[in-house]
Amino acid sequence: GCNRSSVFLVFWCGLALFQSTTVNGLVYVVTTTLERRFSLPSAQSGAISSTYDFTVLVLIVFVTYLTERIHKPLLLGGGAIVFALGSYVFTLPHFLAPNHSIGAIEGGEVCHVNGTAVKCNEESGGSLSGFYWYFVAGQVLHGIGSCPIYTHGRIYIYENVRAQVVPIYFAILQLLSSLGIAVGFLFGGVLLQMYTDLQTDVSTLEIDPSSPIWIGNWWIGFIIVGTLSLLISIPLAGFPKYIKGTSAIRKANDEFTRPQKGSEFYATRGVSGLVKDFPRAMWNLIKNIPLMCINFGIAAEFFIISCTTVFGPKYMETQFNLQASTAAVMAGAIVVPSSIIGVLLGGWIIKKFNLQYTGQARLCCVALLASLILLVAFLIGCPNVDFAGVTAPYDNGGSELGQDVVLNITDSCNKHCQCIDSFAPVCGSDDVMYYSACHAGCSSFEIVNGTKMYVDCECISATSGSPGLRGIANPGRCSLDDCFRPYIFFGLTLFLVICSSMVLVPSQTMLLGRATHIRHGVGFNDPRVTCPPFLKSSFF
Repeated sequence: GCNRSSVFLVFWCGLALFQSTTVNGLVYVVTTTLERRFSLPSAQSGAISSTYDFTVLVLIVFVTYLTERIHKPLLLGGGAIVFALGSYVFTLPHFLAPNHSIGAIEGGEVCHVNGTAVKCNEESGGSLSGFYWYFVAGQVLHGIGSCPIYTHGRIYIYENVRAQVVPIYFAILQLLSSLGIAVGFLFGGVLLQMYTDLQTDVSTLEIDPSSPIWIGNWWIGFIIVGTLSLLISIPLAGFPKYIKGTSAIRKANDEFTRPQKGSEFYATRGVSGLVKDFPRAMWNLIKNIPLMCINFGIAAEFFIISCTTVFGPKYMETQFNLQASTAAVMAGAIVVPSSIIGVLLGGWIIKKFNLQYTGQARLCCVALLASLILLVAFLIGCPNVDFAGVTAPYDNGGSELGQDVVLNITDSCNKHCQCIDSFAPVCGSDDVMYYSACHAGCSSFEIVNGTKMYVDCECISATSGSPGLRGIANPGRCSLDDCFRPYIFFGLTLFLVICSSMVLVPSQTMLLGRATHIRHGVGFNDPRVTCPPFLKSSFF
């Protein structure tokens, strides 16, 4: 029948895939877009992702401990429903906020001598930033719904599968969870190529996904994955509390698992007994030195993973001058093969060399040391594009190399233009990037072969061979065609993710052997939730 551990594994891993796609993929891919669309600073966008972590951190210890004897598949199904609700709440700002309008920027895109600056940007930015709390609420619901997946799901597997086979089930879960990150990045990258308003005719906007003011379709992915999570909750909740014929397995597993000597703990039956014994249960885990060493070691690794996952696409955008959608797709292309290879390689090494606890610990140390060395990848970056008033002075042609630049995007050539603050960069004919066409002093534009070109730009040096003429500018950033360093970065990052993923399987089997009685654990069997608050890296 369908009430088999293998069938449960399919639905359980499916939910983990959807969960990882959302909170570890889509949320991070749309970070830059949310900042641009809702006028959010990086501190707030980082706090959005950290809200999920803090929610899990606060709830999971208590939830796992107090609900250890509950109907676990039913709890998983309920968690899937709450998770889907969180995805729907996360998309509410799209439907509640005013439609995104490119026209609000166009009124002040060129220089109008002695004109009046357009002030609507400040007001709309302030009001739009209030939607930040919808994202926070959605992430809180994501955290609540995710709690049972990596705790009660693992315990349910342990209670119904032979202990010798449990690591295989855990490895499959880690594979699907890692794959979810990749799916989120790739899926999100594709969606960002679409405009946020599906009813808008993109051809009338005079911009494309390469434009810095482009707002991609950040919201529809959450609706799709949230609906899939809602659908999978039904079969998950239908599994029995214990799979038929597994009582002997539970007895054998109790004998197979040998917790650290002196850390054995069995809670008193009843809710009052559980609450009363909670401090003792926590102390039992804290004094389990091998368990805590494993947890803190993996927590440090997840500190790095969280940092690079949250701001990885944004990092590639700024360091290598990539589009948001391109950076998201490249991040996914790195994570997909490397995470799968890393998990499989870690499991294969354990089986091939029959590694026991000490051998698995050494494997983790070697893999993490390699990860540390490969972090040199983040010292790689392309040279900065010459940016007038930021990295290069105005009238760049007459400046000396290495000349100090005073940070000021206003100059004598544009101070009379009354430019607005919206960032819509243009690339001048002098290969210098300007904050906007207005800041380049461009007084008008022309459409040449269907492409907009700003002309009569007072701040841009005359092109060679045309003395006395003012320069021109094209919408968008200046390119860095001769920079080959992204390929080195992608190669090193590929091996970095492989080494980081190698520790997932051995760390889980080590925890299984050293943790206090698995069914009386308090959430410490998931290293991602053992990070103390100061390790929530994306917030910092």
